Amino acid sequence: MKSFSRVFFTMIIMLMPAGLIWAEKESKERKALTSKPIATVNLHKAEFLTSQDFAQELQGIEMITQTKLPAASRVQLRDKMIDNMVVLQAAERAKVKPTDKDILELLRRQVNQPTATLNDLKKMYETSEAAKVQKWDALMARLRQESMINNYYKKHISRDSIKPPTDEEIRKAYAEHKSSFVMPVTARVSHAFFSPGESKTASNKKAARERAEKALAELNNGRASFEEVVRKFSEDKESSVRLGDIGYITDTPQARQFLGNEFMDAIVRLRAGQTSGVVASREGYHIIKVTEKQNKKQLSLNDANPVDPRSTVYQLVEQQLMEMQYAKKIQDLVKKLRTEAKITINEDAWKPWAGSAPAAKK
Repeated sequence: MKSFSRVFFTMIIMLMPAGLIWAEKESKERKALTSKPIATVNLHKAEFLTSQDFAQELQGIEMITQTKLPAASRVQLRDKMIDNMVVLQAAERAKVKPTDKDILELLRRQVNQPTATLNDLKKMYETSEAAKVQKWDALMARLRQESMINNYYKKHISRDSIKPPTDEEIRKAYAEHKSSFVMPVTARVSHAFFSPGESKTASNKKAARERAEKALAELNNGRASFEEVVRKFSEDKESSVRLGDIGYITDTPQARQFLGNEFMDAIVRLRAGQTSGVVASREGYHIIKVTEKQNKKQLSLNDANPVDPRSTVYQLVEQQLMEMQYAKKIQDLVKKLRTEAKITINEDAWKPWAGSAPAAKK
């Protein structure tokens, strides 16, 4: 199993703005749909949103989320891709360009590695699950696009124009969304891991589970401690040298997406010092030990910000309200650019993707 820090590289794709072009191959069953452009976008030059572009973006999102996007979400995705094409053309027209520093800082923020070099990040990325979905060069192309878009927004929307919310507005927003300010269960976890291999065939899964059950029997019969089981049986050699420690895991939707409900449910259920039976994840089978545990907690305005403990929840709400203002200004700017551009939807090319989607945004 990859080290847990590397899981967050897969999350990059989920956190990136939807609609930036994927540069990966499309699935065979969709090749027949990719011969015609879905839309033509012309702010200062004619560009096409092809069916292939849309197929690749849709395939990437559905691969990461493991869900099929409904018709309405497909329209939103297509319109977001058109929005990005318009803004990128506007940025080109304004001679806005991304810098290497911009891209590095963007990547550092997205994986919470503030001091890592680009070479460090590349090495970590290329050993992550994300690299199976999108190659490094394609990721860099997406980050260049995102940085170019961000720089265009910075040039046209001053942060000084954002009005700080009042104390009353902050407290009202917190009260209305109190259920959102909850610190989920967080635990420090060690594991013994049993891999079904890259192919994850039924026979390989069965064999991996049998190896896990054999190791669990050693633990349950008192013939070995958890740490001895890790040293003797675990197939995650990287964590074995740390007696199975894979760090802190927080019960978030993203963690459940990548590790699976069975794995996360075991972490939530166990108390500090307890071990699990054999549990499955997307990677294989585990025997888990929780070494530290912080239970779910309702956060007050005075509590530390779970994202950045140097600030408070009060400051987090304040920042979120300011970001909502900034997002509204971006929305208005994109709307204005769309009125300047000539955008044509090819309904015949879009129809195979549309299903029962609502009317398109013009």
